[in-house]
Amino acid sequence: IVERSIKPILRLMVIGFGSLAIAAVVWGPYVVAVLQADFPIKNAAQHYLPAEGTEVPVPFLAPSLVGLMCLVGIIYLVARVKNVHIRTLGWALIGVYLWIVASMVMPLLGTTLLGFRLEILVVLILATAGVLGLAHLYEQYRSHEHLTAIVTVIAALAGIFYMQEIPAAHQSAIDNAYTDTDGNGERADQFPADSARYYQEISDFFQDHNAEIVMTDEKLFLAYHPYFGYTAFTAHYANPLGQFDERNEQMATWANDSWEQTPEEFVQALENNPWDVPDAMIFRGDIESPDDGYKAHLAVDIFPNQPNVRYDAILFDPEVFDDSNLWDVEQIGPFVVAARVN
Repeated sequence: IVERSIKPILRLMVIGFGSLAIAAVVWGPYVVAVLQADFPIKNAAQHYLPAEGTEVPVPFLAPSLVGLMCLVGIIYLVARVKNVHIRTLGWALIGVYLWIVASMVMPLLGTTLLGFRLEILVVLILATAGVLGLAHLYEQYRSHEHLTAIVTVIAALAGIFYMQEIPAAHQSAIDNAYTDTDGNGERADQFPADSARYYQEISDFFQDHNAEIVMTDEKLFLAYHPYFGYTAFTAHYANPLGQFDERNEQMATWANDSWEQTPEEFVQALENNPWDVPDAMIFRGDIESPDDGYKAHLAVDIFPNQPNVRYDAILFDPEVFDDSNLWDVEQIGPFVVAARVN
């Protein structure tokens, strides 16, 4: 006999409204700002469609321990569909699959639902059902002699095998951990560090000039040093209120116009923009041989392509930074850094 009660619904409502109240501390001001915005709100966070986002996940066919658990799980879900608790897992699995399929349709409307992110939920639900299935099987046959010992040995060996596969599954992440330059300009594998080793020197230069807002395409620089960035690095991680595309257009205009401006006119153009005024900039270039100019890059959203970002170069005329009363310019490694004179 199944007892019916509204207590779970009431409990869910308390949890839900309590969570909304906590979230409103951060999201409330944002929602109000969105409602009051007098410009188009653009959001590219869901403009991401990797290969796995075009496939329905079937982890129960994977030749692995997890795949085997998922296979047992889906068999158990079907075999025990009349059990109300097991059926709940089944409904959850169906809901996740529906979201994944819907995400595959959404590119027709110019976006996605990031359905590939739910693959882990499919694995989790099926593996959980697999554990319940094995527990149910064990309960049925635990009186058999030596069954407990057999299950224990198999589970132990399977666990050891799974642990041994972890480094292989995370090989690219481990390689990055050893080869990336850290905030101290060092690499774990002791090979020469990349250009990030100059970040601390750049930061010291900016601090000497009391710089706060930096225009740069060096995303790791701001990861290690907490300056305000003039804009986000890609539209996908930009605040929808930040007007990412418009800021990109503004930077492209600064670069194009710099070739016909004096240093004073260039600074005036910076100060007349509708957003924050960058008081420091990081370029790629060479002060001694500026060639085509000081280079920066703008990220352009090209969804549904993968990679979903194209980087367009913009070039600034070095002569607009020649006035020592306005700018202090220095070569630091492969970077040309410019900071406003206080």
